[in-house]
Amino acid sequence: MVVGFRIDLSPEQTEAFDEDAVRRGRAPTKIADEQIAELVRRDARYRRSALLRRFALAKAHKPKLLSANFSVRMGDYRAVNGFDTEYVGWGAEDDDLGRRLYRAGVRPVVGVKEAIVYHQWHATRAPSAWHENAGAARFAMRLPVRCVRGLENPLEQPTPRVLGLVGAPATIVSGGAGGEIRGASGRQ
Repeated sequence: MVVGFRIDLSPEQTEAFDEDAVRRGRAPTKIADEQIAELVRRDARYRRSALLRRFALAKAHKPKLLSANFSVRMGDYRAVNGFDTEYVGWGAEDDDLGRRLYRAGVRPVVGVKEAIVYHQWHATRAPSAWHENAGAARFAMRLPVRCVRGLENPLEQPTPRVLGLVGAPATIVSGGAGGEIRGASGRQ
C-alpha cells in the first residue's frame, strides 16, 4: 500500500489553481516554503513509522493512510471489504481502513514526496477536536479486520439530490448525502 499526504492550499492558492500546470507536471500555483517543509516533515514521520512497523513498534494505523492520497492492491482492498460504510460524517474512516489493512498483513510504502496531491481549500466539516466526532468513537472499538458493511453489504445511503445549475458556479447549500447544490445566484 502506498501512503501519501497532501499540500493544503490556501483560498488564494485555490483561486489561482492552474490545471494545465498540473498536466505538465508543475505545481498548480506558487507553493510556500512552509508548505514544502511540512511535506518533508510528514515524509520523514511516515518513513519513521514504516520502519517502526517492521519491529511491531508503530501504532496500529501508522503510517497513516490518508484517503485523499493512497493506493492499495484491489485484492487487499477486497480482503478487508473496503471502507467501512458504518462511519458516518467526518473522520476516522481512513484510519480504520489503514489499521484493518495493516492487520491483514499489508505493508506500507511511503510516497509522500513522490505522489503529491494538492488539496484545494474549502470550509471544513471537522469538529474542533478529532475525538469529538462519531468516527473517533467507532475507531476506538475493537472491530474485525474485515468490516461488515463495506464493498459487500454496504450501508444504505440516500440518493444525492442535485438541482440544475443556471450559468453559475455550484455552491453546496447543505453538506452530506442528500445535500442541495445551487448556483451562486441561489436559484435552483
